[in-house]
Formats: sequence, structure tokens, C-alpha cells
Amino acid sequence: SLLGLGLGKGDVVGIQLPNLPEYLIAYFGVTMMGGILGTLHMPYRAAEMAPLMNHGGMRALICGGATERYDAPATAMSLKASVPTLEHVIVHGAPVPDGCLDLARLIADGPERDIADPPGPDDFALLCFTSGTAAAPKAVLRNYRTITANARTYSPTIGLSPDDVVMTAPPFTHVFGLCCYACTLWAGATSLLMDLFTPDTFIRGIHDGRPTVVFCAPAHIAATHKAGLFDSHDCGSIRDVVVAGAVCPPDVAATFERYLPNGRVGQLFGMTEVILVMQTPLDAGPEIRHTSTGRVTAGIEARVTGDDGAPLGPGAEGELEISGYT
Repeated sequence: SLLGLGLGKGDVVGIQLPNLPEYLIAYFGVTMMGGILGTLHMPYRAAEMAPLMNHGGMRALICGGATERYDAPATAMSLKASVPTLEHVIVHGAPVPDGCLDLARLIADGPERDIADPPGPDDFALLCFTSGTAAAPKAVLRNYRTITANARTYSPTIGLSPDDVVMTAPPFTHVFGLCCYACTLWAGATSLLMDLFTPDTFIRGIHDGRPTVVFCAPAHIAATHKAGLFDSHDCGSIRDVVVAGAVCPPDVAATFERYLPNGRVGQLFGMTEVILVMQTPLDAGPEIRHTSTGRVTAGIEARVTGDDGAPLGPGAEGELEISGYT
């Protein structure tokens, strides 16, 4: 269907959806034809989206249907005035306004079609934007080789297998979320999807979905604990919790682990620009897992340098330099 719209290799298709099956269908549809998926975080509105869409030259935008809080299709259509490359607005969920395309229909009715110019491992697959805590978000391009290398390297590190059920709390609009899904897919495990985060959706996913591995941020744990929900729900299925996305206070990690009769909490550190950098060994004691981000992962080198570019010793503060497959 995307090819039928005139989209093809190298074209950027924006997406602003929560962690739904349709997000992943769109992701694979875009990338299988050689397109680039441009991720837009759910809280963004027109003012935040326009410069990012212009930067990427996005030709299409996939968004959710209108709700009481946010009319995504109307916002997307209005962006045509400020994003001259935007040709198609594709909507997931009814009603689909005039002038927009129905994602469900595109998925269901797409004709069989050969991909004349499929992507290679060094072609770009993702256009992501940093969170922009101190400045405007910066664009980062990821190719197929780095995405698959990350999944191939990290999945065995935490022992993912086809028997696992993996719950990913970070949104797929972040590299963290999409990399967690890639690892799940690589291992042949089951992905337990969680829509927009609330403490209730987080704990219900654990209680009802029985995940063996949970990827989350410190805020997910802290908010769920503050709501008192860990006390009344069963977390016994969990083997490993991997925390990332922000600095995790040791007491937050320790608090969650107290509710895991069969599990443990560890951490990893990565960035949009370089994906995974390091992780705590999950077989280490809590004094390591709860207080550090561990050591560099296989295939990565890291060092801290001073103003003169020379490597610094332990305990010194400087610039982090990273080299490796990512």
C-alpha cells in the first residue's frame, strides 16, 4: 500500500502512535520497502513536530484517531501548511476524516507487490530525535546493521529465549523501546505490549501478562510504587528487570526487587546516538546492579578523556568517547 502511494526507498514516514501492534506493522512495512521511520513522541504537538518533520522531509505521517484530549488527524492535516513535503496523513482508529487514509485499510487491502529496490544493511531504517533536555532535539539516523547487531549482541547477554515473555514499558518512539522490541524479536520471544504508561497499566501488564523480562525506566517503578500497587499484585513471573532511560536511584531498584520473589533488577546505559553502551551483569550482587550501569557490552569500547584528549583515570570527570558496532 505504501508503494502504491508513491512512497519508496529513502522516503521518511513519520509515526506518532503508542505501543500497539499497528505501530510494529507500520515499522516493518516502511523498512521492508526501504523507507525510513521517523519517530515522533506522543506528547509532541504541532509546534514540536513541524521542525522535526521538516528536518526529515517526511512525506507521510501515521497518527492515532481523534480523542477528547488530542485531535491528532486535525493536527497532522494542519501541518501540511508548514511541512511542504507532507503528502499523506494515515490514521489508525475511527473515524478517519476526509483527506486522510485509513491505516487498517492500507494493511488489509495492500496488493501483492515486488519490492524492486529493497534496502541493504547500511541503508537507514530509523530517524529518531534526542529528547532535547538542554536544547532542541537532534536528529539521529540508525541503519539496519546497527539495529540488528544490537539485538544479536544484547539478547544473549540477558539470556533471552523463545520461552520468554518480554514487557517493554518505554515507548516505541524512543530508541530504547524499539531496541527492546528488536531484541525480543531476535530471540523469538513473545512481546507483551503496553499502551501509554500509567501505574495501573504497568502493574496489570505484569499481573495478567506474566512477563519473565521487563524493560522500564525508573519513573515507571517509582510511580507504581507510590500508587501502592506492588503490594496487591503478583510479580512472581519476573526473572529480570532491566532499568534504563534515566539515572536510577539505588533505592528505586531495591524497592522493586523486594517484590520479585524470583527476580532481580539490573541496569543498562545507552543513548539515541549509540544505542547500548554498557549493562550490569545480572548475576552480580545488588551492590553492583543497583548502584551502577556496569561494564561496556561486547563489541563496544568506551573511555573518558580530558580537555587535551588524553584518557583519564578512575574517578575523574571528562568527556565520554565510545567506539564500536553501534
